[in-house]
Amino acid sequence: MKLVTVETVSKLVTAREMKEVNVLLSMEASRLNETDKLLKFAENVRDLASVRGSEEYVG
Repeated sequence: MKLVTVETVSKLVTAREMKEVNVLLSMEASRLNETDKLLKFAENVRDLASVRGSEEYVG
């Protein structure tokens, strides 16, 4: 039987908390990546709309 010390328990709790923090950071990074993709899509739509608008103005 192993002796469980306060230090060991503290290390385990810290490791679990760090894992939770890493999961949250990963989720946030994923969300930011999706936001970035949406912004790029919106910029492309805006650019296409401005090209179409200038074509209609000239034509």
